Amino acid sequence: MEGGTRTYIFGSIESDGIMKYIHYGSDKFSTDMFNKATGEAYGTGLKPCGGLWGCPLDTKNNWHDWCLGNNFRTERLDKHFIFEVKDDAKILKLHTIDDLDALKPYAAMIKNRSEWMPLEVMSVNFIKLIQDGWDGIEVYIHDEQMYFAMYGWDVDSIVVFNSNCLIFEEE
Repeated sequence: MEGGTRTYIFGSIESDGIMKYIHYGSDKFSTDMFNKATGEAYGTGLKPCGGLWGCPLDTKNNWHDWCLGNNFRTERLDKHFIFEVKDDAKILKLHTIDDLDALKPYAAMIKNRSEWMPLEVMSVNFIKLIQDGWDGIEVYIHDEQMYFAMYGWDVDSIVVFNSNCLIFEEE
């Protein structure tokens, strides 16, 4: 991808650049281990099941540090691999509170039944998102507004639904 440019979608704003991501938990990608995104959500309804999860390689708000700080799955941090997404991948970028407007066709507010968080939360219809051709979704948690709006996405993350749009760095 040297010298190439890629268009990313930030809600309705476009920007050029090449982004590298890191996945923790294994040292290489395997189609046998890829959990195809079913479109189902878990938890509060804001995170999809399946897909390939990663975080931007250069972010300060990353999975590695979050795991260390929360003593969560730290034994899996020694294995990792780097990946990119192809130029034509359709990635929904949600980096600011204004970008959340792009989720409106796919989201509904629901009453969270959890005792520890008894309030209305956004639930995303990932099945419709995938059916509409989205290859993945990237969320940045840079401020308190995004943290609470996308509660459960603790760090800057991407989840790729379509393994055909992945590019892997050779070691």
